[in-house]
Amino acid sequence: MRTKSESKRKAIIDVALQLLKESASYDVSMSEIAARVGGSKATLYNYFSSKQEVFVEMVKQSVQPELITIKSILTENDDLKTVLQNFGEHYLHQRCSPDTIAINRMLIAESTRSDIGILFFEEGQRKILDMLSSHFEKEMDAQKVKKRDIGMVVSHYIALIESELVEKCLFGIIEDPSDAQIRMFVERGVSVFLDAYILN
Repeated sequence: MRTKSESKRKAIIDVALQLLKESASYDVSMSEIAARVGGSKATLYNYFSSKQEVFVEMVKQSVQPELITIKSILTENDDLKTVLQNFGEHYLHQRCSPDTIAINRMLIAESTRSDIGILFFEEGQRKILDMLSSHFEKEMDAQKVKKRDIGMVVSHYIALIESELVEKCLFGIIEDPSDAQIRMFVERGVSVFLDAYILN
């Protein structure tokens, strides 16, 4: 029974994600989700109390494998430049994928009407930034990086690797960037970051 229940929850989440991509809008209703899954809206409410709960659970499930991958990237190499390059390339591939860009556009539009953007950030991006913060704290303790406010350091690094690409993807100027483009933009961002924060 538990396996069946978990399977049904996953099916609901998968359908909600697909509808979100198709509509590019948060206006997807519980009725639409129920119709696509197959079953009544009452059955859907047995698994989730609201549409918001469906989408928050969707973020939680999607971020878990991502956190495992990021943990591996942050621990597999002792060279700071290599770690920042590998993290940056992986991060931008995810950040600039067509699916992620579509969801981010929806969240930006919806954020003036509800707190769904905050919930998505806290359940997704916040956890990634927290892992990065822990890594930079270790690098500071090892005297590889200048001791500065950790939130500022993380914000500067993310801003630098995003600066030449993410906004262009959001505005449709660049669609589905190539590996070579991502590598180049990350290399330039990491170079500036290390010039500012590396201890010689």
